[in-house]
Amino acid sequence: MGTALTQPQLQELRKLARNVVLLFDADNAGSEAALRGLELAAAADLRVRVASPPRGSDPAEVAAAGRAAVDRLLAAARSVLAFRVSARARRSRRGQFGWA
Repeated sequence: MGTALTQPQLQELRKLARNVVLLFDADNAGSEAALRGLELAAAADLRVRVASPPRGSDPAEVAAAGRAAVDRLLAAARSVLAFRVSARARRSRRGQFGWA
């Protein structure tokens, strides 16, 4: 059905916290949604990290596994730079930059 994060949602979130962790599905669409979300979060003046569920799973499955699973995932959240480098490498492997 698509993944979306909007500027109004981030503005509401900003009222509650300055540090956020983006968590989308562990597939290409989720990665692309996270990249878009990073841009929006920066515009909302939020400090962002990115967590990724295990390949082939989604955030709902991690949540269903319990609080400890969520805590482990959040503790492993990557910096924006690390996420961007990883996303670029995945794109490269898929040939999106013409490097593969």
